[in-house]
Amino acid sequence: SDGVALVIDLPNQRVTFRGTLIPTSPPDNLQPQSILALAALAQRAGEALTMAEVADGIWKLGGLARKPTSPDQKDLKYKLTNPLKKAMPNGPVKNLTEAVRGTGLRLNLRPEAVRVVLRDVSGDGRDGR
Repeated sequence: SDGVALVIDLPNQRVTFRGTLIPTSPPDNLQPQSILALAALAQRAGEALTMAEVADGIWKLGGLARKPTSPDQKDLKYKLTNPLKKAMPNGPVKNLTEAVRGTGLRLNLRPEAVRVVLRDVSGDGRDGR
């Protein structure tokens, strides 16, 4: 109702798209690094990001023991799209992520249509948004 289509809750490892909870445990699930990649894309929704920028975004979001290498574009697109298609077989997920020739990937949502809930890094109970 507030116009937000995609919610990525990093502390709770939950992803919701248009009110549908996307599985984060097997089978047909978003894996932890894929959730971070989706969050990195969501933070710059509508922009085409290189795979190096996605890896940098994953690192900045935290939760990994070491800095990730740049993901393979085709593999990442599949890992992001497949769980959503399985959860919403008739839903509008086919073009949610788009491969941009010569650049990388783009999340095809307006910035105001996404919400990323960050880990609490302040220690004061706020979510760090």
